[in-house]
Amino acid sequence: MRLALVLALTAAPAMADPLGLVDYDALFDAYPEYVETNAVGSRLLTLPGGEFVVMAEDGDYHGMDPDGIVGCAVPMLVALLALERQCPGVIPGPAIERIETALPDVLGVYVAGILPEPADPERARARFEERVDFYATRMERTGALCPYDNPAMPEMVGMFASERFLDPFSDGGIAPRLPVAAACPATPE
Repeated sequence: MRLALVLALTAAPAMADPLGLVDYDALFDAYPEYVETNAVGSRLLTLPGGEFVVMAEDGDYHGMDPDGIVGCAVPMLVALLALERQCPGVIPGPAIERIETALPDVLGVYVAGILPEPADPERARARFEERVDFYATRMERTGALCPYDNPAMPEMVGMFASERFLDPFSDGGIAPRLPVAAACPATPE
């Protein structure tokens, strides 16, 4: 139950940028050749890599990257660290250590993909920590039980805190892409 709650709470990537670092007005202005406007005023920016951002007529931005992993990784790592903050011991120590060790590289790929100019890595780390604090506090307010006996936890932790998932961020295996929502793979490649 708590696992579903954590995933629902961190589903914020339905917004475009999970850490809120992209200046979308500047992005649309920098790439006018990739922008289309429909009859109701929504604007669609489709980058050459396949990432796309929609500016709805109400001014909200939504994005998706069908081929990227950063938009999956950052919200999942936020969820895991927020869960551990609220439920100490639910995530094994070695998994937390792998996440903490990989986090600078994950955020480095994240900020390098921000267009039209990369973001400051320190600002990205601060925003990441703010998100962890926000979701940990939100989970506390819900009063949900910690998933110590949830059979899905080892699989989720095993996937998103694994060397197989995290190492490509540090060894150049993941190219920077605009950090917008991305579907998490069933198994990391």
